Amino acid sequence: MLLLTSFMIVVAYTIYFSKKAHLKKDHIGVGLGKCMVMMLSMTTSLTLSLMLSFLMPGKLAVLTVLAIAICAVAGFIIGRPSV
Repeated sequence: MLLLTSFMIVVAYTIYFSKKAHLKKDHIGVGLGKCMVMMLSMTTSLTLSLMLSFLMPGKLAVLTVLAIAICAVAGFIIGRPSV
């Protein structure tokens, strides 16, 4: 239950900051925008790899690579230019 709650919090703040950044993209500089994406993707990667390590404790290297790949997608979604 706690892992599910943690995952929902990660998804919620990713969506929230993605929407917030796209609404105020005219007021956010390039450097700040890159830092926001980096901070969110690194935090999400750390949280996901920690949660996944509790579910499958013997496969830490695979889980870390999986978490990084998932967070690369999340970073792209947050930092993508609006079309």
